[in-house]
Amino acid sequence: MKLFLPKNIFTEKIVDSLEDNSKLEIKFLPASLVTKSVLLEDSLGLIPTLDIIKCEELFISSKFGLSFDDRLCNSYIYFKEGENELENIVLLGDLSSVETVLTKIVFSELYDTKVSVGLSEKPFNSILENKLLVGNQNFTDGHFYKGLSLSEEIIELISAPFVNYVFASKSEEIIGKSAKIFENLSPKFYEQFENQNLISGFPQNALEFVRENIYSVNVELEEQDREGINQLIRLPYYHGLIENIIEPKFL
Repeated sequence: MKLFLPKNIFTEKIVDSLEDNSKLEIKFLPASLVTKSVLLEDSLGLIPTLDIIKCEELFISSKFGLSFDDRLCNSYIYFKEGENELENIVLLGDLSSVETVLTKIVFSELYDTKVSVGLSEKPFNSILENKLLVGNQNFTDGHFYKGLSLSEEIIELISAPFVNYVFASKSEEIIGKSAKIFENLSPKFYEQFENQNLISGFPQNALEFVRENIYSVNVELEEQDREGINQLIRLPYYHGLIENIIEPKFL
């Protein structure tokens, strides 16, 4: 079976937690390409949650995903120093539909501000505007402690955990098989973070932050996480971006 995932510290540790991944063909992709790959062939993918909206045919695992319930997450917002009014924000890193759609909604709902969103591939420090960074660079470069957690903003908005990614497939059978693949995933996932030697490239302050907060990250979904998924994919409807409310095909 092929398994597609975006690449970040959390997904890497999901893969490292699998008891027997020799039968899996695992491939890390940019987050924006995972769903496309899942649609092209019978496979399992950890897709950005808002991709459910444009891919209603996909079956969604009700048991496994990547959910954030506090400050630790994969995306942080950084404000330009001395900025009194927020008008523009630049997105960079491993972007997907989640960040491009939710950034505007977050600032509209929580700050009553209509922001203009742009994309950039420039180095983080060369961008002098407000910015949102997705991925490991938040930690490897030590930026995170200056940033505002996107998960905290989303949690405040939907009153539920921020499920950033969900496991999905065109095949009901593959979703069924995933329960065996991810059996006892949570304890093995957390164990990966208990040994600091298993995390390379992180400065000490980032390593300590991740380890101290890792239990706010969930890879085995509960009812509150499923409610978080439902609330998240309804936000674009409430803001007039889509015409109908989408119901995930949970299995």
